[in-house]
Amino acid sequence: MPSSITSPCWLLLLALLNALARARAFSLGINAIGSVISCRTWYREDAAVTGTIRPGRGSPLHMNQSYKNDAEAEFYAKRLLDLITHNALLTANTYWMELRGNMYIEWLNRYIEERGGVEDVGWHAFFAGMLRAPPEDVVVKKLIKSPRGGSGNNPFLADRKPVEYNETIEPTTIARRLMEIREQVAEQLGSDLQQISAENARLQADYHYESELGPDRAQALRLSSLKPMTDVDPSSGTGNPPRRRSTYKDALELVTAASMRRVKAELRIRGDMVTLDWLDRFSSRELEQRGNALLESLFAGPMVLIKDPLRDRPKVVEPLKVAQEIMQGREVVAEELITVLKGVPQDHLAMTVSLLNEKWESTGDPESGEPDFRES
Repeated sequence: MPSSITSPCWLLLLALLNALARARAFSLGINAIGSVISCRTWYREDAAVTGTIRPGRGSPLHMNQSYKNDAEAEFYAKRLLDLITHNALLTANTYWMELRGNMYIEWLNRYIEERGGVEDVGWHAFFAGMLRAPPEDVVVKKLIKSPRGGSGNNPFLADRKPVEYNETIEPTTIARRLMEIREQVAEQLGSDLQQISAENARLQADYHYESELGPDRAQALRLSSLKPMTDVDPSSGTGNPPRRRSTYKDALELVTAASMRRVKAELRIRGDMVTLDWLDRFSSRELEQRGNALLESLFAGPMVLIKDPLRDRPKVVEPLKVAQEIMQGREVVAEELITVLKGVPQDHLAMTVSLLNEKWESTGDPESGEPDFRES
């Protein structure tokens, strides 16, 4: 368990480190950090650290690119593409509910149940299967209003008239509409992810305000200056995808998770196994914290002195510094994922062309007119 350090020698060392922390914080624009980082906020941990510690000779995170892993980058790109596909489906359901298109919602649910969702088969196979699917005839049942007026759903009107009629569902049309929505979601999310730098600056400013003014006044200042992300831009009247805020929140958590993994990889490259072990244990304790909440937890954490089993002197772990490295990494990851999002329309075009060529080769009739990807 952590224990407070009270010996005069340690207090002198902590005072010196505290001064260095204030100097670094001042260069970052967090002038009030010294009022929070006092001797009582320092703790000592005696922890056995596994692994071989190499001499620290790594460069700062933003200068060292050796942590980047192509397979990992591809993994997070796939997760992002699945994320925007999932949100495109939910957005389409919202539109259909507003337009009373329940038959499309029911058909899509059946399609997912029979062929698998995006998480099961991937976005490409999901849409390709839909483009190949044949049309389906469905029977729509409704209760129409009585000739005397009133609500058609009023149970006290016995003369409501049930009506049935046939509708044809074209999966190719649904697929094209879903891909259009997916492109809109990708474009909006790409624009939002460009604000990661401002998001990081806001988090640091919030920490500064809280340490300087206290939690209550800081919260009031935050609310007075906050420009919320809305689903509809009131200045232009232009509607954004209905799930814009939740999509951005999910993407922000994804970006933060990717950045944190890269920070851990960078710590391993530097040979800083003490900080890496501490960060692993912190992650295990804060399983519910994601995205900005995770960084806020790091900001709130005290500096820690950890006994290094392979060295004579203890190691200082600074959660604030770790948070800053994760934020730097978030900007790098966001730029990479923005590039992925910009390629969504081209991905759709490439898939459409591929399926078109496949259809022409199977029919041998390239002059058949309107492209039709359905199975013969």
